[in-house]
Amino acid sequence: MIPALITQVWQALASWVRDSRGAWLHGLAANIGSASSFMVKLWGLREGLRLCRTLAIERLVAELDSFVVVQFTTEIRELDGIVAALVMDARALMSYWAYSQAVMLLPTSLLH
Repeated sequence: MIPALITQVWQALASWVRDSRGAWLHGLAANIGSASSFMVKLWGLREGLRLCRTLAIERLVAELDSFVVVQFTTEIRELDGIVAALVMDARALMSYWAYSQAVMLLPTSLLH
């Protein structure tokens, strides 16, 4: 008999802050345990926004590589559970700035 393989995916998040010229200012990384990549991206957005607020960033463009996360944070949707909490936190944090925007980054392979 072949033993069943049990896999558990441990996820880590990373966020970084760059200035308008693209120079790195600050970053963070954290292990959040077992989670979907969608949840990791939401969590990373929230933590990145919290970092920007701490650093007193004046204008904000949040560049994300997940269209779904951009949609969830910019459109009104019915949500529940931890997803709702992360999205509501991100929306509240984005409203802190007079100018803030969430945009989708295209993979470089699509730019050619």
